[in-house]
Amino acid sequence: MLALPIEQLTPNAKPPKKLEGSQIKALHKIQDQNLPQRLNTHVEELCRIPRNTMNPKGMQQAVDYIKRAWEEMGLGDKIEEQVFNSSFNGSGQMQSKNVIVSLGPKDAERIIIGAHYDTCAQGLNVEEITNPGADDNASAVAGLLETGRNLKEIEQDLFKKKLRVDLVAYANEEPPHYHTDKMGSYVHAKSLKDSGAKVKGMICYEMIGYFDEKENSQGYLDKAFRFHGAQLPFYLKPINWMLKKLYPSKGNFISVIGNWGSRKLAKEIDKTLKSLGKIDSKYLSVPSKALPMIEMSDQWSYWKHGFPAVMITDTSFLRNPNYHKATDTPDTLNYNKMAEVVDGVSRFIENLI
Repeated sequence: MLALPIEQLTPNAKPPKKLEGSQIKALHKIQDQNLPQRLNTHVEELCRIPRNTMNPKGMQQAVDYIKRAWEEMGLGDKIEEQVFNSSFNGSGQMQSKNVIVSLGPKDAERIIIGAHYDTCAQGLNVEEITNPGADDNASAVAGLLETGRNLKEIEQDLFKKKLRVDLVAYANEEPPHYHTDKMGSYVHAKSLKDSGAKVKGMICYEMIGYFDEKENSQGYLDKAFRFHGAQLPFYLKPINWMLKKLYPSKGNFISVIGNWGSRKLAKEIDKTLKSLGKIDSKYLSVPSKALPMIEMSDQWSYWKHGFPAVMITDTSFLRNPNYHKATDTPDTLNYNKMAEVVDGVSRFIENLI
């Protein structure tokens, strides 16, 4: 079944029962204490699933886990699946699923928060877990799930301010669908464009769990080219030098990345993360044609359809040596810093209402 416009997927939402201020504060306090452990649990569970795009059974298991997690948070009546044809190169009929939770009024301007749940297939046996994908991208899915828990508490205010938040877990960010119309995020972004939805912006969680306090643990363009087995071209050396001057050598910060059209959104999110005083945040907004590597996740799909979008990331292989390897395991992540990212994004939404 081809993707349906989101308007056809979302039931008529009704405002939830209002929580008193004291109740909201108490819930926030509980979340602050337990959020790192909950994030850890989600990552552990997802890493037990061989959820690469070439394994339909594993992908369905990931979908089931995501839905079950949101159901246990009391969001079960808000869950929808966006099912679409993901066949490629004569592979036969294949279907993939985005999992969506919508909060707030149906027809309001919306914020999209998304993360892909698939991993990059490694090896010939797609049913083996040769790439657990803890950072890429269980960390982001865990963050997405817990963002849903946070925003559920303030949904009444979303109705008051006429703002909608769609939380979307995407299929097919990794090869062979990477940067094609078979990406779950591309399907979702296109459905928004086709339905004329009003989109304030999109936030992509992409690898939010790996942090390193060692000097020179953070790489830039030179490391990106080495990762792909190439030398940094001479014309990019000035840009690489500038990045190293402007940004830290320690991989202990979170990045907010936007294209030029998304610079206002990137700056606002970066400001909110900094305001919490718990995690160092750095933002970068440049034309994607000038620096194509900023297109390397699901925010690309929304840029292609004219929507402002940012990627929140630990910078992937520019920092994490376990990228797409068997060593990308739950014990390598920093769950306290992941919690700070989730709290920061939740606070950004709160500030909008």
